[in-house]
Amino acid sequence: SVKDQGATLEGRFAFANEIVHLHFRIIDNYVYGADPAPSLRNLPYGPNIRQRLDVYLAKSSTLTPVAVYFHGGAWLRGDKSDLRGHHRFLDAGISVIAVDYRYIPSENPDATTHDMARAIQFIRHHASTWNLDPHRLGVWGVSAGACTSLWLGTHPDLADPTSPDPISRQSTRPTCVSAIAPQTSLDPIQMRAWVGPQLIYGPHAFALKSFAAFLAQRDQLRPWINAYSPAALLTKTSAPIFLDYLNFGLQPYDPASGYYTHSPRFGIGFLELAKKRNAECYLHYEGHEADRYTSWHQFLIEKLRN
Repeated sequence: SVKDQGATLEGRFAFANEIVHLHFRIIDNYVYGADPAPSLRNLPYGPNIRQRLDVYLAKSSTLTPVAVYFHGGAWLRGDKSDLRGHHRFLDAGISVIAVDYRYIPSENPDATTHDMARAIQFIRHHASTWNLDPHRLGVWGVSAGACTSLWLGTHPDLADPTSPDPISRQSTRPTCVSAIAPQTSLDPIQMRAWVGPQLIYGPHAFALKSFAAFLAQRDQLRPWINAYSPAALLTKTSAPIFLDYLNFGLQPYDPASGYYTHSPRFGIGFLELAKKRNAECYLHYEGHEADRYTSWHQFLIEKLRN
């Protein structure tokens, strides 16, 4: 039967090769396919085929805020077509942009983050053309896309005001960040201290094949970890952040491997850092409601409309 928003579903589900126990919380309830098509599709913000974005413009006679979506997929897969539920932003008078980016190649693991920063600059450069307010630009992402969204919100602004390229002069810092099931640290010792020894996710971000190699090469990787890990970059000047682990609770659901990759313990560790560093951060996971905001999308809407 059809369930209301906020309802939970739990049971055993049969897939091609296995039967697993899954637990879901309904975060939005709408007719599939009801979300609007893009106003502008596959606009290039760089020369690579993956450097493309879709623009969904809210109807307004005045400048609209904009929420920018970065898909998940471990920086190895996924697509901007994964966007769902953007009607809630458009209905609130907030335009939406979904971004594709280059996957992590072994010879250049930082291509993903540079693409996302460039996309933000490209959007701000074209803000007046698209009737957007460049000063009210929020970002959200899922999993790896959420991790890089946090990177944008915690990294110092990459704008180069003296650049001959007008796009490079634009700010890369978002107004606010909603991160859905993010990995909040890229330090292997910190990650396992927060989540547990079962965690094996992360070495591929640095072109490594195993977590053992990740741990063994931590000292050599320290400059990169400091440059790309949200936990290392977080300060009191970071953008306001909402971490939402949806239906994940402190006890893992089967299958456990997916749980540890998206464990809310990533959020607990990050929230403690935020408190120590006087950064604005909110956390939701099953069994724990965030202060003030009920969900990641309510947080974005309220922050962008104020």
